[in-house]
Amino acid sequence: MHIDTMHITHLRQADLNLLVVFTALAEERNVSRAAQRLFLSQPAVTRAMHRLRDLFHDDLLVRVSGSYEITPKGERLLHEVETVLPRLDRLLAGDFNPAKETVHFRIAANDYAAHVIGIPLSKDFL
Repeated sequence: MHIDTMHITHLRQADLNLLVVFTALAEERNVSRAAQRLFLSQPAVTRAMHRLRDLFHDDLLVRVSGSYEITPKGERLLHEVETVLPRLDRLLAGDFNPAKETVHFRIAANDYAAHVIGIPLSKDFL
């Protein structure tokens, strides 16, 4: 399996814990409540938010009348993070069981590859 070097570079530069902070901030829309929920200080959450903004080149959350409003890019990020973080958590916890996974996969293959790998794969589901 070949992994694109560019994607690895982006992943190496990213701190996945920042995504947890972003999720809490996006859901709470308040730094104090997000910090309390994450067992972090308010300054730590604020610093994390600055790093997220630099990482994604967007404000993600903007202050509007005593609360935070999520930007369009922040909405897209939140949607992705709500899907990815629980799966990463299961993977890292060692609870991932492919036989019980409920995610749907689409496999594209030519006729030969479909015959070679499709039949053994389908036997597991029949």
